[in-house]
Order: sequence, then structure tokens, then C-alpha cells
Amino acid sequence: MAMLKKTMRIATNHRLAAGFIAGSVFFIYFLSMGRYVTFIDCGELAAVCATTGIAHPTGYPLFTLLGRIFCFIPIDPRILLRLNLLSTIFSAGAVFCFYFIIHHLINSELSGSLQKKIQPSIMLFALAGSLLLGFSRTFWSQAVIIEVYSLHTLFITLVILLLLKSFKSFYINRFDILLAYVFGLSFSNHMTTILLVPATIYLYFFRWNRSKKDKKFLLHTCMLLVPFLLGLSIYLYLPIRASQPILLNWGDPDNWFNFINHISGKQYRVWMTFSGETATKQLTHFFELLPGEMALIPLLIAPLGMWFMWRNMKNTFITTFILFITCIAYSINYDIHDIDSYFLLAFMITTLWATFGLVKIYLYLYHKPRHIHLIFATVTLTVAVIPLFWHISKINQNSNTFVRNYTQNMLHAIEDNGVVLSYQWDYFVAPFLYLQHVERRRPDIALIDKELLRRSWYFEMIEKIVPKLTRDTRAEIDAFLKELYKFEHDLPYDPGIIQTRFERMILKFIQVAMSYGRPVYVTHEIEPEFTKGYVRIPHGPLYRLGLKEEFIPAPEPGGYWTHDFRPGNFRANTWTEKGRFFTREMFFLTGLYLMNYQQDEAARDYFRLVLEIDPNHATAEQELEKINSQ
Repeated sequence: MAMLKKTMRIATNHRLAAGFIAGSVFFIYFLSMGRYVTFIDCGELAAVCATTGIAHPTGYPLFTLLGRIFCFIPIDPRILLRLNLLSTIFSAGAVFCFYFIIHHLINSELSGSLQKKIQPSIMLFALAGSLLLGFSRTFWSQAVIIEVYSLHTLFITLVILLLLKSFKSFYINRFDILLAYVFGLSFSNHMTTILLVPATIYLYFFRWNRSKKDKKFLLHTCMLLVPFLLGLSIYLYLPIRASQPILLNWGDPDNWFNFINHISGKQYRVWMTFSGETATKQLTHFFELLPGEMALIPLLIAPLGMWFMWRNMKNTFITTFILFITCIAYSINYDIHDIDSYFLLAFMITTLWATFGLVKIYLYLYHKPRHIHLIFATVTLTVAVIPLFWHISKINQNSNTFVRNYTQNMLHAIEDNGVVLSYQWDYFVAPFLYLQHVERRRPDIALIDKELLRRSWYFEMIEKIVPKLTRDTRAEIDAFLKELYKFEHDLPYDPGIIQTRFERMILKFIQVAMSYGRPVYVTHEIEPEFTKGYVRIPHGPLYRLGLKEEFIPAPEPGGYWTHDFRPGNFRANTWTEKGRFFTREMFFLTGLYLMNYQQDEAARDYFRLVLEIDPNHATAEQELEKINSQ
């Protein structure tokens, strides 16, 4: 009885410790959480959750439903803040589970004598490992914005924990049933759950061998398909919701063909290159990221942890190594610029290895004097919290208004009932989906993503936004869709014909919109062939299209928000650099345009804006001097 009470007390202490560490990282996540819409898919995901729509492939139905539920919780008037908070909860939950992964491995995988030796220090290692994960760069960055990877990391840790708990049994047990269900749920959030499958197969094959290839084991394993399919059944949300009248209906998966294409991410397969060049580039990027993920020191300890695992817990090491290699082998072949989050599984395994490196060092010091143990414990906790201070300034999103201000600058320049053609998805199109459809900002604007026009499902969405435009362009749309059908259904097609009809259709869009008296705009990156026959008039951060060279007053320069664009006020990355480049160049062109029409005062203001963004813009400085010298 005394032993049972002691065991229960230890278990309770570990639950409290795990809860404490999860609560602590949640508090830090909350303080550093984004308050405004930000880059890439955040705006779209927030809009999808708020309107119960369908997100980009692979659909993320579980994330959408959980997000929708969270939208009803009246914790803040801003829907975006509620959804960002949901990500912090998911990530804190992943840290909670990671604590128990470490706790379970030390308790269950080591020999009895070794386990007794380090029992008083198990909590220290679990705390340290959890902190290392929680404050690692990529993991933390996904915890403070609305993104599907926060929920994905929670499922990764849950699956690994349940795998470890079921491993000791010779036969299928309750942990296997729960594991199968969680696996299905995880797939319904993110299809890269498939990266967990090879390690899972290895462990089940090992258990089957250990059961002397018992046929009942195979039969019971097959029966796990039932809870797995139950979890996976959440994907039925996609065809059910797509069959209803909704605005955000990416892929329109209301039939089998569209459904399979959507959940398999067919649209993105073009970037899965399997080329040596891509693999080399992305692998190099991974190793550039790795040292900074946990502030270097844990990475130096990780090889020691790998060696310790290999010597003392070989099957666990093989499992973690399979997880690591599977993640790397898949991710390095994906040729996208926002690849960091795809390496999350590899980063998590590296954290686990680093934690067991600390275990190995502790065992080496076990017979040393007590003060050595205290010094080591202090060093361990110090190493664990260094990433917090190392990354906080880079990860903190609570005052990041770059995307909000970039989008606001666009809206300031767009006149009433404007039609905009753009494919600045990462920092304008996706954020505006949220601002327009959730916060009800500028419902008069019709923003059309040029690249999404290459997808047949997008036309239903456009028809709901600008029905007159699609009605009067029906002949050109149908001609294009006829050729696009061949491309989407893997039939022989002529890319030249598709491109020609694509251009004609867009030019007709512009013609029809202007015939209704709607001002038409294009952003900087739109290619010249899509505005053939029209004059591009610089109009603040974008171009306004005209039928001839004429003067159109530029937007009031005082209405722009440029604070986040100035040197020292933003975090340099691919997206901020592009946003600053587009804004700077368009303001400069607007200044030149105004000078040509003797609007020197307005031109001066625009050149000053350029120099605020880039004080080294020599040409803007020269033009400003010309005006001042007159």
C-alpha cells in the first residue's frame, strides 16, 4: 500500500509539473501572440474558420471546425485574436505531451537499476526537454499565429506518446485503439501525418515478431482500421460543406474527383520536385536553421543523446531515427520558400536526442559530490531557458502590424467599387479575405487573385463577388474553362491555347469592369500581357488602369502607414523585403508620374515616403532635390 501511494504521489507530481510547464509556455505564447493579421495563409485560415468555409489543400477540416467553435467564445471582439489564442493552446498542449514522452522513455525504456538511479532527476530532464521544444524557433513561431501546424505538433506528440505506451504490450490494447483514432484525427488536420507511418509500421512489426507472429495480433491490428476511419471521417465535412452555398470554397470538393484532388494536394504537386537541386537547397537550409532552433548548445549535446539511446534503448533510437529521416527525406524535395514548418518533426526529434544527451551527462556525474549535481541541474535549466531569451525578439508578434499596414495602404489607394487584379497572396490577397469577409472592411472592393483564375473552382467564388462581371465575360470564361478542363483532368492539352484564352479572359474582365464605371487596378507583379491596350497609371502602392495617358490625382500621401516599412522597424524576411520593395517602387513611380503633370507638392510627399522606407534610394533623393531647387 505504501508503494502504491508513493507511485501515485510521483505520478501526480509529474502531472503537476507537466501542467506547470505547459501553463508557463502558454503564458509566454500569449504575451508574444500576434494581434493582427499576418503573412501567408493566416488571413485565409481565419476567414475560413470564421465563415465555416473550405481552406486551401488539403482542406484542414478538423482545424476549421475547432476554429469555428473557438470563434463563438466571447474572449475578445476580434475573431483573429481568438483564433491566434487557439494556436497557443494547441502548442502548449504539445509541450504537455512532450513532457510525458520524456518521462515515459526514461521510466519505461531504461533498465530497472538505471531507472532507480535517476528517478529523482526525471522531472528535471522532462522539464528541460519541454522548455527546449516550447521555445525552439520554428515551434514557437507556429504557436503565436493562426496556423494548422500548432494542432499538427499536438497530434505528433500525442501519436508518439501513444506509440510508446502501446509498445510494451504483446497484444493490442486500449492505447492502440486510442492511437488509431488519434491517427485518423491527425490525418484530418494535416496529411503530413503520413511521415509518422514508417516508424509506426516498424514498431508494430517489431511487436508482431515479439508475439511470435501471432495471427490474432494481425487480426486485432486490422481491426484498428475502425477507430482510424472514425477519426478520418471528419474529412466528410469537405464534400458536405462544399455542397452548400458558401463563399470560401477552395477546390469545390463536392464530387469525388475534386475531393481526391483537394485532400491529396494535387495543386501543389508541381513543387514536389524530387530533384537533386531542390533537395540540396532545402537540406542546406535545414542545416542552416538547425543550430539556431534551440540556441546551439542542445544541438552539440544531441549526438551524445543519440549514442546513449543506441546503447541503452535501441528500438526507441531506431524509431526516432526513422521519424527524423522520413521528415527530412520528404521535406527537402518540396520546393517552397516557407519550408521551415515542414521540418518540425525533425526538430522535435533533435530536441528529444538533446534531452537524452543531458541524461547521459547526468549519469556520468551520478557518483560525483552533491554540489556537482546541483551545478549540473542549474546548468541544465539554464540551457533549457536560453532559447526563450535568444528568440523572443524575433518571434514576438504582438506588435507586428506590417501586413495590416501593407493591406491598409492598398485600401487607402483603391477607390470605391474598385476591381483589383493581384497575386500577392502572402501579404495582400489572403489578409484581405479576412478583413473583408470577417471584419467587413471594404465590401465594395472586388479583389481577384490572378493565379487562382487558373483553377476552375475559383470562378464560382468570383461569380458571387462580381456577378455582372462574370455574366458579361461568360463566353471568354467558357472558352478558357474548356481548355482548362483538359489540364485538370490530365488530358492532352495545348499550353499555348490555354495561355491565350487566359489572357483574353482577363482582358475582357478589365473591359467589362471599366464599362460599368468601376476603377480597375493591378499590383506591381502583374505581367504586361494581362493589361495589353491599357495604360498603367502609378496610383500609390498599385497601378490604376486607364484607356489613355491622362492625369488622375494620386491618393493622399498622408493616409499611408509606413512606420513598419522603415529600417529597424521590421523583421527582415522574404515577405517584408518584397512588401517594402513593391511599396517603395510604386511610391517612386507615383512621384515621377506626379512630376510629369507638374504636381510637385504631391510628388515631393511621395519621394519623402520613398526615402522613409529606403534612405539610400539615390534616385528618389535626386528627384526630391530637383523639386526643392525650383
